[in-house]
Amino acid sequence: MAGKKDEVTAALASFREGRPEVADDLVAVEQLHERKLWHQLTVKLLDLLSQPCFDKGSDLVGFYNNFVASFSDHMNKLSLVRLAELICRQVDAAETATTFLEAVREKVKEDTEASVYADMLLATIQLHRAGDLEATKKLLEGAEERLAALPHVDSAIHAAYFRVSADYCKKRGIFSDFYREALKFLGVAELSSLPLAEQQARAFDIGVAGLLGEGIYNFGELLGHPVVKSLQGTEHAWLAELLVAFNTGDIAAFERLQPKVVEQQDLSGSSELLREKIRLLAVMELVFHRPADSRNLHFSDIADAAKVPLAQVELLVMRALSLKLIRGSLNEVEQRVSVEWVQPRVLTIDQIGFMERRVSEWCKQVDSTVLEVEKSTPDLFV
Repeated sequence: MAGKKDEVTAALASFREGRPEVADDLVAVEQLHERKLWHQLTVKLLDLLSQPCFDKGSDLVGFYNNFVASFSDHMNKLSLVRLAELICRQVDAAETATTFLEAVREKVKEDTEASVYADMLLATIQLHRAGDLEATKKLLEGAEERLAALPHVDSAIHAAYFRVSADYCKKRGIFSDFYREALKFLGVAELSSLPLAEQQARAFDIGVAGLLGEGIYNFGELLGHPVVKSLQGTEHAWLAELLVAFNTGDIAAFERLQPKVVEQQDLSGSSELLREKIRLLAVMELVFHRPADSRNLHFSDIADAAKVPLAQVELLVMRALSLKLIRGSLNEVEQRVSVEWVQPRVLTIDQIGFMERRVSEWCKQVDSTVLEVEKSTPDLFV
C-alpha cells in the first residue's frame, strides 16, 4: 500500500517539476487523492487539463499512466473518457492516440454512454488523422444502434455523435446529409463551447451545403440558429444574406450577390442548380403569402415572382409538383395553377410575423361574419 502511495507521490512530483505554472493545482490534486475524494478529484483534473498550457507538450499520457490509471476505477466513466479526450490533444500520431483510446474504451465498455463517447473520439481520429472512412462508418453505425436502445442520452453524447456524422458526410461530399447532420449537431451542442473560428467555419460550410444539397428547400432552422451570426463582420458575411435570399425566394438579392457567389468554388460550379432552387423557392414563397382561398395563380404571377419567361412557367410548376414542394392542379388552357398545399417549412421571425398578421386579419373577418349573421337572423340569437 505504501509502495503505491509512494509511486503516486513520485509521479505527481515529477509532473509538477515540468509544470511549475500549475504547481498549486497539483498540490490540491494530491490532497484530494490522499483523502480519496474521487468526484472532487475528477472535477479538479478536468478543469486542470482543460487549461491552454496543456495544448502542447507530451507529458499527459505519462501522467495518465502513472497517476490517473491508479484510481480510474473510482471515476465516473463518462468523465474518464472526457479526461482521455483532453489528453489526446497532445498525441499527434493517429496510431498512438488510437491505442490509448482503445485502452480507455475497454475500461468503460459496460457504460453505454461512455463507450459511445470513446468510440466517437476514435472515429474522429480515424476520420481526420488516419483518413479511414470505412472505420469511421463502422464506429458510427455501432454507436447509432446503441444510442437508439437508450431511453435518455446526455446531450454531450449526441453532440459527439452528430459532430462525427456531419464531418463524415462532409468528407464524402454528400451535401444534403451533411446539412441535416450538422443541424442536428448544432441543435444539441453548446455553441459557447465552440471556438469562434470553428463557429464561423461550420456556419459557412453548412450554408454552402444547404444551398447545394439535394432536397433542401428550407433554411429557416439554420437562419434561426445563432451560429449564423458568427459570420457578421467577416469576409463571408454575404453568405448569410444569400441564405435569407433563398429562404424568401428573393431573386433580386440573389442576382445582387452574384459577384460573391462566383468567387466561391463549389457555388460557382453549380449556377444552374442554384437558379432552379431559388426559382422554386420563389414559387413556394408566392403561395405562402397568398390566403388559402386565393391560391389560384395565373402563369404571369409565377413568371413575375420567379423571374422566368412565361413559356417556362409550366415546366417550373411541374418541377415543383414532382418535388412535392406544392400540391395542386395545372390548367394549361387557362394558364392557371390551383395550389392546395405547400410544403411546411421552419419559419423565420419575419415569416412568423406575417402569419401573425394573417391570423389577426382572419379573426377580424370571422368577427365581421358573426356580426352579419346576427343582424340577418336576429331570432336565432334571442
